[in-house]
Amino acid sequence: MNFSFDFPLRLWWLLLVPILIFIHFFTLRIRHKYALRFANFEAISRIKGIDLYSKNLVLLIITSLTLAVMVLAYAGTNLEVQSQTSPFSFTMVVDTSTSMEATDILPSRLEAAKKQADEFINEMPTGTTLGIISFAENPKILQSPTRDKDLLHQAVQKISLSESGGTDLYQATIAATDLLENQQKKAIILLTDGQTTTGDSDSAIEYANAHLTKVHTLALGTAQGGETRFGVSHLATDALQSLAEKTQGTYTLVSTEEDLSSAFKKIIDIKTGTAKISMDKWLIILSFILIILGYLLSNVRYGILP
Repeated sequence: MNFSFDFPLRLWWLLLVPILIFIHFFTLRIRHKYALRFANFEAISRIKGIDLYSKNLVLLIITSLTLAVMVLAYAGTNLEVQSQTSPFSFTMVVDTSTSMEATDILPSRLEAAKKQADEFINEMPTGTTLGIISFAENPKILQSPTRDKDLLHQAVQKISLSESGGTDLYQATIAATDLLENQQKKAIILLTDGQTTTGDSDSAIEYANAHLTKVHTLALGTAQGGETRFGVSHLATDALQSLAEKTQGTYTLVSTEEDLSSAFKKIIDIKTGTAKISMDKWLIILSFILIILGYLLSNVRYGILP
């Protein structure tokens, strides 16, 4: 069982623990000397036993542990376990332009994409990192890369049809690449019908390749097209095929929900390896428990509680 840290440099804050211990004993020594000037401290200690010292020591231990646990949470502590996982970190990019309201995939291209996105999140192996972006004329970051499935489901629910007039497929690709900046093996899952009105495809491809990011494109729709409020929306597959091919990703034509589910399973590339389980939530809970324990012990010490 191993541990890793998202922000290892933050572990320097652990130096506060020995500093705290030093300050504690230093001030205790000063208080001891001060007390001897005005009272028979040894007689008091015989009456009270070692209560003063023992409770001080217990409080010190609890406070030190609380500080250490909070620093570990701040550093992004992960438990590394062997399990089925994916070597890639992903950004899922969902087209929300008006053409995605087409009904050639029921109930609509966008709603089918959202439903399968939720299924993808449910089936993600332990430790897989995913970020979510929606886009039409401009990309919108809905969730930065995380392993928290609850946050990812919440982000999917925020995806809604855009009323903006343009679709910039390539700016969305650049934004998705940037979102994976601190990840090792990176891949983008792009769900769109391929229709784009602005943007430079060559620049987006160069940018993804420069950042070693694969782009998997999923073309949502049928050959016949689908009805929208503005007429029939047809697929534009050439750009999607080029984007995937030139970034070493995969291109998949998705005409049913089953196609989309199969495409997701192929993309995620599940293998046996080391998965990271974030311990932040549990460390924060533990720190709160320690704070409450220290508070109760402190009140007992000063006679506030029975």
